[in-house]
Amino acid sequence: DAATNAVMSITSVRPVALAGGFVEVNVFVTNVSNVHAYELYLNVAGGDSGTFELESISVDSKKKNYLFSGSNVIPAIDKKGKRVAVISWNDGRGIAAGSQAYLATFKYKVSPDASGKFQVTIDSQKSYMSDANVQNIAYNASATAEITVRSSDIDRTNIKKRNSGR
Repeated sequence: DAATNAVMSITSVRPVALAGGFVEVNVFVTNVSNVHAYELYLNVAGGDSGTFELESISVDSKKKNYLFSGSNVIPAIDKKGKRVAVISWNDGRGIAAGSQAYLATFKYKVSPDASGKFQVTIDSQKSYMSDANVQNIAYNASATAEITVRSSDIDRTNIKKRNSGR
């Protein structure tokens, strides 16, 4: 059964972020069939100091590899609950994806005091996919988006050094 081979993965748009800046991660699924709906939650852990605060969640339906491309969908973004759910109204037929299909983008504000390596992962206890019969589709959550945060003070120090020579 293709559904049991389904893999949900996550990648960071950039592996390095500045403290006080922003970071984006994309969620994908591969080897899945008959998807009618999905809901995603991500977890952030690690770092030596600071936090990632959820800034926004988006579903870019214009991406070529969007799972529900060409389908009528209802996305529901719950920023306070830190989740997104999408339902496809595709005449009761589920959607299949063999290769990597895009699901959503989560954007985080990196706190000014953040430093170290942070890991963003899919919360497999809260995230799910379901078929047209509202049956859960089994999947493996793989890949951690690891993001290294560099202090923005380093940049300010270098600018001050360059400017002090004038």
